[in-house]
Amino acid sequence: MQVTNQLNQNDGLDHPPNLIFLNKTQSFMKTQKKAWLSAFASIVLMAVIGLFAFTSEKGNHKINQKGTTVYFEYAGTSYTDSDYRNPSNWNYTTSPSDCPGDGHICVLQIDDSNLTGSGTMVNKLDQYFQSLSSPNEVKDFVETPSNIAYEKL
Repeated sequence: MQVTNQLNQNDGLDHPPNLIFLNKTQSFMKTQKKAWLSAFASIVLMAVIGLFAFTSEKGNHKINQKGTTVYFEYAGTSYTDSDYRNPSNWNYTTSPSDCPGDGHICVLQIDDSNLTGSGTMVNKLDQYFQSLSSPNEVKDFVETPSNIAYEKL
């Protein structure tokens, strides 16, 4: 009987020893759950902020809005920046066709959102080219592979 009483005695607290272990385990689990939830919430918050950071730059930068692709056939015989800048060397077309030739551009494709000037499409192209003021900037633009619809091969 005395042995049984000694086993039933606890550490002087109002609860048995195994309850202390359960309370500590439950407390640990709650702490861990809170930590994981906090970490998950932080990740979600960072993702949302990152999403807005990349989409809300309208005030600071021009957003590249895709419009309709328009085409211009090149009628010039030489391929310098000044020749590309000459509006009489370009013809607007709605149905571009392939062309025989010598490895130079024959049809330029450009997003019409770049052509914000007034007048005919060739005038708008000319105004766009005038906005490219660095040396050889028009030549570089015209000869960029993504801007070439057809090339004389």
